[in-house]
Amino acid sequence: MAPPRTRKASAKAKAAETTKRTTITKAKTTRKPPSSSRAPITSPREPTPSPPPTLENLNDTVNSLSADTQDCIEQLRESITHVAEETNSSIASINDRLEALTAALSANLQPKLTLNGGTGANGKNPLPFLQSHLPWIDQSTLTNLVSGKMEVKDLLRLIPAEDRPRGRTTAIPGSISFDSQTGLKWVPPDDAPTTFDKDFPDFNTCLYTLTVYLAVRTLYDVDNTGIGPAIALYIKQLTRWVLIDKFSWHHVRAYFVSHFRKYQTSTDPLSWINIDIQLFTAHIRPSGTSNIPSSTSCPPGKKPPKETAICINWNTQGKGCNWGQCARLHHCSTCGSTEHPSYKCKTKQEPKS
Repeated sequence: MAPPRTRKASAKAKAAETTKRTTITKAKTTRKPPSSSRAPITSPREPTPSPPPTLENLNDTVNSLSADTQDCIEQLRESITHVAEETNSSIASINDRLEALTAALSANLQPKLTLNGGTGANGKNPLPFLQSHLPWIDQSTLTNLVSGKMEVKDLLRLIPAEDRPRGRTTAIPGSISFDSQTGLKWVPPDDAPTTFDKDFPDFNTCLYTLTVYLAVRTLYDVDNTGIGPAIALYIKQLTRWVLIDKFSWHHVRAYFVSHFRKYQTSTDPLSWINIDIQLFTAHIRPSGTSNIPSSTSCPPGKKPPKETAICINWNTQGKGCNWGQCARLHHCSTCGSTEHPSYKCKTKQEPKS
């Protein structure tokens, strides 16, 4: 059992500890908030940027370096200068090549020469030649021909007006035409249907037009593609079809129109020399299969008149009739039988008085 003095000391110590805690708690609850007059906290100032170095400062800095370092800097400066000079030279060379390429592309996209100047296939300006020998060809027709934008209906403008088919002397869209029979004027609309049977009524008109077209294309063949001889061989082929093969002109004309529309922009001579099989099959027909009715055919809706005459050859002994399309009657001229000719007829004829 502990002595009494020790117990009293422990009790006093606990009481003192409790009093201390109570005092600290009261002090915390009674502490005043900080005064608003307290000076605000300021952020640290940013460092003031130093002024950019001047050329004098750089020179001073370089001069303060060692000799080896200055030599290295000088070599680096010379290298940079050399590279800059070579770069400028390369850029100038590239610009020259680009300009040359642009000029070449422009020359290919545009007509090879201007119609008012330049040189033709023979190294001379073709315009004076055309004005001397083909003066009736106007500027718009020549421009469309050289650029490959010519319409078939405008091909007649390649021949003089007095040589054009009747009624086609001024038959151009937007112009005035006169009917030679009635004397009345007529302004064809721009979208009027083109009837090429009146523009090219015969092969001679087509041949006349194509020879002038051949001359102009040859004069402006600056690349010497040989388009002139190719068109000449094309004309030879059309001539053979009409004169030798006896093809109907309206079939050959259909081939000519379709071929011109398809190949007038072509500079390949083979396009004109070779026969286009697709167009040939579509338009050309042998002369025996023409769909044009003959002059002796009957009008539609009417029956042909019945033939009543008897074939004399069929009734003549030693002659006969071997024509399969004979329209006369192969009847006996004596009895009218179809089984025998008159020289084999057993019916006795009455003697003539």
